[in-house]
Amino acid sequence: MRQLLEDGFFHADPHPGNLVATEDGSLAYFDFGMMGDIPRHYRVGLIQMLVHYVNRDPLGLANDFHSLGFVPEGTDLHAVATALSVAFGDGRRQSNDFQGVMNHLYDVMYDFNFSLPPDYALVIRALGSLEGTAKALDPDFKVIESAYPFVIGRLLADPSPDMRKILRELLIRDDGSIRWNRLERLIAAISQQSSEESSKKPGDENTASSSDWRSFDMHSVVSATEDLFHFILSRKGWRVRVFLIQDIVKASDAFLQETTFPGIFEEEGNTGELNPE
Repeated sequence: MRQLLEDGFFHADPHPGNLVATEDGSLAYFDFGMMGDIPRHYRVGLIQMLVHYVNRDPLGLANDFHSLGFVPEGTDLHAVATALSVAFGDGRRQSNDFQGVMNHLYDVMYDFNFSLPPDYALVIRALGSLEGTAKALDPDFKVIESAYPFVIGRLLADPSPDMRKILRELLIRDDGSIRWNRLERLIAAISQQSSEESSKKPGDENTASSSDWRSFDMHSVVSATEDLFHFILSRKGWRVRVFLIQDIVKASDAFLQETTFPGIFEEEGNTGELNPE
């Protein structure tokens, strides 16, 4: 992920013969005959595609494919979005397995004459090869799921307008409602990282840990949070404010019902449904 999304220069053939784990826990690469160079525009596009995939936004994905030049000019993007919706099914078929995602996409790519730039084809090869290598060690490994915290870290750390826009898309729906589950996951991840950092003992700075690769820069988190609040309070964010107030009123109403009238509502089911007894 660092190679793909930060440096833009990556090893495109990470099969087991080209990788060695050293005694100190580092990863050594061999055979640099197949390398890829991915410009910033494509790196941002990768992050945006992942966010639109996670948000189950087929039209957003179709627009990503168009802006990156994957589909020919004049292609009906709504038709592409419809095909993507069919390919991904009802959500239960949505996969965090890279090969599973590609299996969903192949038919759509063929039907709409997708044309991938050479370096993007290398990205697909590299991720597929890497996931295969990782699955040999852990059959449950999913490269997209594993990449997600890193992508969030990139969104928080990069103050550029395009990254801030992607962060807003991740947390706020098109109609202005907030994706509370995403926001909760993001806050939990930041909180966990913060507590891990504060519990480090002196001298631990140079010790590698499994969470180092998903570290959050707290200055970046504060900056991104300020940016999000500025958007919510801006003229463009009026819809978000309306939904935010509605959500607060609903939550307050549910809390008051449970606190003021304990026991008269159904134990199971939606809060607010009176118990017939």
